[in-house]
Amino acid sequence: MVVTANFLDSDWKLHKRIINFCSITSHKGEDIGRVLEQCLREWDINKVFTITVDNVSANDLAVVYMKKRLRNMNTLSFDGDFLHLRCACHIINLIVKDEIKELENGIDAIWHCVKWNNTYLMLEAALKYEKVFHRMADEDLQFKRYFEEKDVKGRKRVGPPLEEDWRNAKAFVHFLKKIYESTLKLSAWKSVTADLQFIEMIGLQKEIDKKAKDDSDEVLHRVIVGMKAKFDKYWGRFETMNKSCNGRLGVEFDDLEDGQVEILADLMQERLENEHEMISNEVDKYLVDRYINPVVKGFDIAQWWRENAAAYPILSKLAQDIFAIPCSTMASENAFSLGKRVVDPFRSSLNPQMVEALAYTSDWLRVKQPNFYSEPTKDKLSLYSDLEELQKETARLHFGGANSFYNNCFLKIWMLQSANISLKI
Repeated sequence: MVVTANFLDSDWKLHKRIINFCSITSHKGEDIGRVLEQCLREWDINKVFTITVDNVSANDLAVVYMKKRLRNMNTLSFDGDFLHLRCACHIINLIVKDEIKELENGIDAIWHCVKWNNTYLMLEAALKYEKVFHRMADEDLQFKRYFEEKDVKGRKRVGPPLEEDWRNAKAFVHFLKKIYESTLKLSAWKSVTADLQFIEMIGLQKEIDKKAKDDSDEVLHRVIVGMKAKFDKYWGRFETMNKSCNGRLGVEFDDLEDGQVEILADLMQERLENEHEMISNEVDKYLVDRYINPVVKGFDIAQWWRENAAAYPILSKLAQDIFAIPCSTMASENAFSLGKRVVDPFRSSLNPQMVEALAYTSDWLRVKQPNFYSEPTKDKLSLYSDLEELQKETARLHFGGANSFYNNCFLKIWMLQSANISLKI
């Protein structure tokens, strides 16, 4: 089992660290939860905002176990409502994989010609050589014999692809392109992805809805309708979704679908309508703050918060927690590839503790060290200056008497409180 910790430092740089890489003897939910709990104890971590896992049912039970343990430690945020986050990429993959079974034979026939792990990339590459494969099927004896070969169960390879298989592939590849691009964006682990899921899900929903209305191809129509049912099961309707998790606004309109532009325009209109309302707290101030124009190029949401953290001191701390949330389990799955490089045929006798240590070392040495130091604000510098004055008053205690000292202390404390600065003594 692999556990990775994600956090933002004071420079708003996203960090990922492997904190657990161990073998487990049971795949039961509670047993996984206990291993995770022990890992957090060893690292002295008692606050967890979210746990991102794939859609295996055992992981659901593991999160339920962790919710119970965190509640007992009084460190459960929002009563655990946001603790469980399902891997977006894993769900997208399940939606596609389950529903393309009707096209499975045709896709397999093309795949046997190209041999590619990714279905979209395979179809995109193969379609360029459709005429070549047609001619090979007619004239190349070696190509024909390849499909006559049988596996250990006596089954022939599916193929060569027929005209209908290529036609379905052409109709389906454009839809797969959108899914592939969304998966790539959401699986990133070196940059913030928490703000991407909203806009990417809108794009996928609009694409699925559009394809579901097209019944010109009976087979493809059934596939898309099945995908729509599963999509709505996992993510529901966006009309009822909490709009506080707005999508990234630093994108170009040329990159957006019509539905995405419409929803973003509605969100911006709501902000404009709220500009005249009374600002009573930091949240209201943020909501009526001037939005970033969607056509701005190179917009970096982490950089924006870094520059505006002083204006929103409380919300910025919450934003750091939210933007550290990974939308997928890609970082953990990459660690398994690392494990295969550590434990190879020439190093198969390493014990689990040594494998874990090598995985830690390899992961931690490849990244920059986080910066936990932040430049003090003017208010903090003023506070430090006042505290120094209080220390000087302490030195005068022996000369001016206790009454003089305490009178001056209370005066200083009253001044600090009048300046709306929280003082802890």
